[in-house]
Amino acid sequence: MIAVTGASGLVGSHLILKLAKAGHSIRAICRHPEKRDKTLMFLGLQEPKAAEILSEVEWVSADITDVLALNSALSGCDKVYHCAALVSYQESDKDLLYQINAIGTANLVNICLELGLEKLVYLSSTAALGTPDEDGKVHEESQWKNDKNISGYSLSKYQAEKEVWRGIEEGLNAAILNPCIILGPADYNTGSSALFSKVDSGMKFYPTGGNAWVDVEDVCEALIQLMNSDIHAERFIIIGENKDFKYFFSKAAQLIGKPAPKYQAGPLLSGLAWRVDKVISALRGKDAVLTKQTARAAQKTTVYQDDKIRAKLNLKPLLLDELLEKNAQLYLKWKAMD
Repeated sequence: MIAVTGASGLVGSHLILKLAKAGHSIRAICRHPEKRDKTLMFLGLQEPKAAEILSEVEWVSADITDVLALNSALSGCDKVYHCAALVSYQESDKDLLYQINAIGTANLVNICLELGLEKLVYLSSTAALGTPDEDGKVHEESQWKNDKNISGYSLSKYQAEKEVWRGIEEGLNAAILNPCIILGPADYNTGSSALFSKVDSGMKFYPTGGNAWVDVEDVCEALIQLMNSDIHAERFIIIGENKDFKYFFSKAAQLIGKPAPKYQAGPLLSGLAWRVDKVISALRGKDAVLTKQTARAAQKTTVYQDDKIRAKLNLKPLLLDELLEKNAQLYLKWKAMD
């Protein structure tokens, strides 16, 4: 029995589909199993038989901050993929990020040790990595430096990784995967999938920075290969390609039939934009999509080095053009259904 936490999320949902296709017995753990139908709808954009394939999956309700519920959910399992996490750049969510991402992971690690599970593969993030080296690149050994500009999300994922390393020191068989910005069919109103909705709404400005991008299916394949290998006590960056935001948004706009953003949004304009978005969102009673942290991050170019995972695993992640073409088609398919 294989357990997957965060089974209704972007990576978790695609992971259980991939595992089910391979014939594994799966326990899908999430806080709200009633989201299953919505999850199946997004999976169905890419795999029409998703509901049939996942019909034998055991869905279990458990919050990773609830030790008793999590212990019960993991009982009888052999391996676990830990994909559950809160992704938020709202200042007001700082404590919640710590509780879910850091304390929740500590709970999971402790239960894995107690139950004697065979292996844990943890889905972390490039947000948990250190700062660029002298060559301007970030790799697995880059040193973490905590400062006032570190987001609450980044800090919580770094703290979560420390819990996994602590578990490894106590005898846990575990490996860690650090993906960059993940694209795939999921709720197009939240997370990285919302980037297509943002482009579709008509973007006039593009941020000056850059990041790395990767397909959700490539992330799932890497997780599975790590689980099935003898790799232990290591972490791996996975990316498809490093590319600037201007290229990403311009290409995405072209693929969904929208005009590309024409104007560069520098620090001054970005600073004004997040403040305006905060006021408008507050008046509407919603969280702001653009925050001080996301605006600052969008001005920065971070280049990630993925030589390690390419040397250890059999992976050929999609490059950005292929990745965008695939996901633009899926977005348009969803839009036609909506």
